[in-house]
Amino acid sequence: MDKKQQLPILKIAILEMGRLKKGEFFNPLEVIQWIFPQDWKHFIPELNEEVEKLMHEGEIQFAEDGETAFPLDLEKNTIRIKTKR
Repeated sequence: MDKKQQLPILKIAILEMGRLKKGEFFNPLEVIQWIFPQDWKHFIPELNEEVEKLMHEGEIQFAEDGETAFPLDLEKNTIRIKTKR
């Protein structure tokens, strides 16, 4: 299965992580480290896309102050998110 086919998995995993965190903020990298423990770094671009998409859809919010720049660079920033559900 290629990475593009796994994007729905990332959305589900982000929302599930948010549920497990019970409204607390978390680093989105935790999601890919959770579902792809050996190869998580290969999925950072897809995670960036999915986090940006969820933010624009109003599903998540960011913890940092000020505006968030897109595209995200999750490897270099300590972005923290939480789900709104």
